[in-house]
Amino acid sequence: MTKRSKRIGWWRKGDLVKAAWGESASGPGWGNKPLWVLVWNSLDDEYRVECIQPEDQTYEMGLLYAASCLIHNQMTALVTHHLED
Repeated sequence: MTKRSKRIGWWRKGDLVKAAWGESASGPGWGNKPLWVLVWNSLDDEYRVECIQPEDQTYEMGLLYAASCLIHNQMTALVTHHLED
């Protein structure tokens, strides 16, 4: 297991990762590959979404990033289509 980056300052006592997914973004002349993290805090019983930037991702996260983006995009499209019917 890779040690957590000290640059990830949003981690708090009571946090539990419930899901993580890749969702890239780009525009003219720029691009980013953030890893989005759904976090539940057991102390305040609240959910929030946090972000891990590419420079703070582990090698293993990078290996799974493309597959995660593909699955996330497909699942989002399927759910959207289902809800619009």
